[in-house]
Amino acid sequence: MNGRQRRRTTYNLRLAVAGAFIMVLGMYFGNKMNHNSGLRSAFDFPFSFRKSDKLEQIMKLIEERYVDSIDFAKLERNALEAILKHLDPHSSYIPASEFKRMNANLKGRFDGIGIEFRMMNDTVLTVLIAPGGPADQAGIQAGDKIIAIDGTPVSGQGMSSGSIVNLIRGPEGTTIQLEVLRNQTPDLLEFDVKRGKIPINSVEVSFMLNEHTGYIKVNRFAATTHSEFVLAAGELKDQGMQNLVLDLRNNGGGFLSQAISMADEFLTRRQLIVYTEGYNYPKEEYFATSNGLFEEGELVVLINEGTASASEVLSGALQDLDRATIIGRRSFGKGLVQRQTIFPDGSALRLTIARYYTPLGRSIQKPYDQGTDVYFQELNRRLAQGEMYSLDSMDTNFPDSLKVITEGGKVLYGGGGILPDIFVPVDTVGTNAFYRDLYANDLVYQFAYRFIEDEMDSLSAYESLEEFADTFVLPDSAFDRLLDLAAEMNLNAPQAEVTASAPLLKNQIKALIARRFWRETGFYRVTLTRDQAVLQALGVIGKEL
Repeated sequence: MNGRQRRRTTYNLRLAVAGAFIMVLGMYFGNKMNHNSGLRSAFDFPFSFRKSDKLEQIMKLIEERYVDSIDFAKLERNALEAILKHLDPHSSYIPASEFKRMNANLKGRFDGIGIEFRMMNDTVLTVLIAPGGPADQAGIQAGDKIIAIDGTPVSGQGMSSGSIVNLIRGPEGTTIQLEVLRNQTPDLLEFDVKRGKIPINSVEVSFMLNEHTGYIKVNRFAATTHSEFVLAAGELKDQGMQNLVLDLRNNGGGFLSQAISMADEFLTRRQLIVYTEGYNYPKEEYFATSNGLFEEGELVVLINEGTASASEVLSGALQDLDRATIIGRRSFGKGLVQRQTIFPDGSALRLTIARYYTPLGRSIQKPYDQGTDVYFQELNRRLAQGEMYSLDSMDTNFPDSLKVITEGGKVLYGGGGILPDIFVPVDTVGTNAFYRDLYANDLVYQFAYRFIEDEMDSLSAYESLEEFADTFVLPDSAFDRLLDLAAEMNLNAPQAEVTASAPLLKNQIKALIARRFWRETGFYRVTLTRDQAVLQALGVIGKEL
């Protein structure tokens, strides 16, 4: 890194930190060499940081006198991480390479060809093709085996999935050549595929559970989430939806504005959705507007320990205002709002600027006073203490200061996630050692895709997902073939374990088959028949699957 580059780097850093941060960094210089930073003069700012003088002197000494060469990029990252570690668990510095990937998820699109693949016995097997995407338009089909990419052999080469992704992805408008082996076709097929923008849907799936109840799963809050939800809910209403199960399990959040817009679809005019407040940011309130898409009808929201941030904003608002029944397990507990600053080199700083509060004033943020490492181990402690399996294992002695009462008389608490109205434990039925061994060795996926290939004619005869879901049963003879595969890998188990896991394994294989023909809708349509949270939701609504 030359002098000009270093000066550019240090200028960018000064944009990311303030004087108080620099004091923390200064302490690190006295203790840990790998926590140095490339910060320089503060005179480029419209205000002065006098406390940076010692830091500048140290950096100059390092630059002029240190015994070895210095990797300033690494130094920069270590310094920023050291600073932010003293703030809160969710303020973070994101290097350019990582930020580009994260930003693609939040923008809801990336450059590619629109395929999903798996490595099966060192072969690149296409599992799903995005409808209307570049690969689909070029003629690639699910089940095709990719042998070479732009002349580079990829099957039988021991390549990692990441390496293959790097070969496939590229700038929009560029062309990639795939050599493909198709079942029942003896010769290799060649396809020229022009890369394009591939959407990353945040509404993962939407369909009718029964005649009057719809199901929508939202996996993140990206730039397009609200519009995706409106489209999905509108289509379900056209199909007769009167009630809705909204699945926010394992939704780690995203754009707060998108969660607020979604909440607006369920609430009536002037109902408070959320408010935010911070030391440097005055209180700001967000209210529902008029003409929400689903202001009437039974609403159930599914949450779990992976439900966080913007998902908790939505869940908390609907719970506080008695608009929804919350089912599942206690949510993650992230009640902090970040603002993002992007630097010219493509890196970014996400800095916590405020806390958010539910309409009744609950802060959902769990404590982080014992440090970041302890904070992110909290879910493991829940598991160890038994909270995932029994509500009785949770410490429910909340102080009265955290208690609020809804207009409907429901007692709620803040201070550490959203507590569900109805608790559903982790489903451990069938997930024994034999089951885990099969998945650890990828045998369930391998067997399912082999079965699809072998039984393509009979499976293709199903005219609809409903027919398949209602009538298909994995034959015992086929399940025995899975057991034979396990035995070949010395994955033997007591008969009691095999018997206990068999119903779950058969259902999951059936779901993978349904996914091959009807995408995510097929997968969820099958798996949700055993989903205890969904069954509880239908019980609340008064319907049956």
